[in-house]
Amino acid sequence: MTRTLFTVACLTGALSLVTPGVGAAQSTLEQFSYDSLGFRGISGEVGAMWSNKVDMTAQVGVRINLGEIAPKLRLLVGGSYFKSDLTSEEIQRLEAGIIQVVDDPSGTATVSLGTVSWSDLALAGDLQYLIVKGRAWQPYIGAGFSFHFRNGSGSRIDGTVIEDNLDQTQVGLDLTVGTDIRIARALIANVGLRGVLTGGLNTLTLGVGLGYRVP
Repeated sequence: MTRTLFTVACLTGALSLVTPGVGAAQSTLEQFSYDSLGFRGISGEVGAMWSNKVDMTAQVGVRINLGEIAPKLRLLVGGSYFKSDLTSEEIQRLEAGIIQVVDDPSGTATVSLGTVSWSDLALAGDLQYLIVKGRAWQPYIGAGFSFHFRNGSGSRIDGTVIEDNLDQTQVGLDLTVGTDIRIARALIANVGLRGVLTGGLNTLTLGVGLGYRVP
């Protein structure tokens, strides 16, 4: 009997400790709602993009603000596009890889791929946390996922295994930081950084944007 009472007391104490945590978690989850999602604004963007495999180039994009799913947490979807040439280092790496599989007893074979371009069409979804809300300057940080449809091209690689290797579809992890700047009641400017990590290509874009926001 004593052991039973002791067990009941322990369970009661444990439940008293767990219940506030469960209540807090439930309260946090209750803040998330899809009821208020809808069109809240749209913006166009242009930026300078750096990468580990292609030359620096311009990137253009568009973002649609779908509103907040929780206090200070907004959802955005959009797309972007760029096209650039592979760096000389990346071209040399590809040429060296071809030489390694060529049957060349004399050791005099050479490979020249010429200029190779790589384009990227991306569709992305971001969750951004508004660090400051309701002011002329509205900084944010965010993360999301993107889907990339890439295409390689070049007069010397068309129809080859090199082109097949560059024609790929990949998923990326996107990290964003920036600020919205209210210019007028329904006019917003944006300055931000976007880093994208994928298996084949990593990029960093410094962009500026201008868009409409529902008053």
